[in-house]
Amino acid sequence: MASIVKPNIVTDDLVFCVDKDDPKCNFYGTAKDRAQNITTSSSSSTDQTYATGDVSSFMNDYSEITAMIWVTKTGTSTGYAEHPFNKWQTSGNALGGASLILYHFGNYNSNGDDGEFGFYFGLGGDTWSGTSRTTLVVGDSAFMCLQYTASTGSQFWRDGEKVHASRQNTSKGNGGADSNRNFGIFTGTSSNNSYVSKVMIYDKDVDDGVIIHNYNVTKSRFGHTT
Repeated sequence: MASIVKPNIVTDDLVFCVDKDDPKCNFYGTAKDRAQNITTSSSSSTDQTYATGDVSSFMNDYSEITAMIWVTKTGTSTGYAEHPFNKWQTSGNALGGASLILYHFGNYNSNGDDGEFGFYFGLGGDTWSGTSRTTLVVGDSAFMCLQYTASTGSQFWRDGEKVHASRQNTSKGNGGADSNRNFGIFTGTSSNNSYVSKVMIYDKDVDDGVIIHNYNVTKSRFGHTT
């Protein structure tokens, strides 16, 4: 049985955890743009202010991973997309690739995509591999989770339930060339249309029960009862 500690999330294989409302995260810096990783003493950049460090270097090359993210939609957009959680390649855009992005799409050119969220891997050269999407309206908070292995692809979850019945054939993101670009996390201190409250990343494809457990022990904070 996996070990469980306060706040009662599973900690086996947990390599990165930040919570914007947890004092142990120790948000600091002039713009409160750095967060302490609860699982180690390493710092991570937030709100798109990046810093040199190795806190997210394990994401540069991986064969399996699970990311769990509590995200809240706060506004609407006519832009193409925002990325409330991201681990870009050196160039910081699609051409350089990205290990993993949680995209929040806008109503770009009236395409009707505003509020759609999905996980994407940047393969470089503006080539992407991604999951299906789920939609939030303003004021919604959701627990979004990605399971990934190189052999079986991706499974996207929302609020403790699978978004699609079977795994999707996705490719790993291209993040291998840059160990100096940390995670970017929108925490509500900048003018975006969504923000992230909590991130939990495991360096393995965890059992489904871990995802369901972590959702259940954190959901009441976000007004979820089921």
